[in-house]
Amino acid sequence: MYNNRGEAKTLLPRGIQMHIHKITLTNFRGATSLSICLHEHLNVIIGENGTGKSTVLDAIAIMLSWIISGIRGNRVYRLQISEDDISNNQGLASLEIICMDIDNNKTIKWRLEKGREKSGSLQLRDKGLIVT
Repeated sequence: MYNNRGEAKTLLPRGIQMHIHKITLTNFRGATSLSICLHEHLNVIIGENGTGKSTVLDAIAIMLSWIISGIRGNRVYRLQISEDDISNNQGLASLEIICMDIDNNKTIKWRLEKGREKSGSLQLRDKGLIVT
């Protein structure tokens, strides 16, 4: 996305402060179906080894990489859902993130899916950025 001067367009004005409102993981690693609503200031994730703390953080990192590249208008650095991230015996993994503007209640919603095809190949579907 570029303007007529060749400059990258951004989807939101500079200086907007946003926070992650909700992250949803479906068939992503060990999380069959997990939705977490986050506080706008501080969140602490605790648990024993193997309970999914890193899974949640990795999902957030993947989704933020797509949002940031969308806001900046480039596709250079986007983390991917890998085949190993799709839960066993599942055909599709999806991540969804909802971010909210602290001041104006604008919302960014982004969903990313990766599926297996019968041939064993993978499909990546970027459900896009929805700003309301």
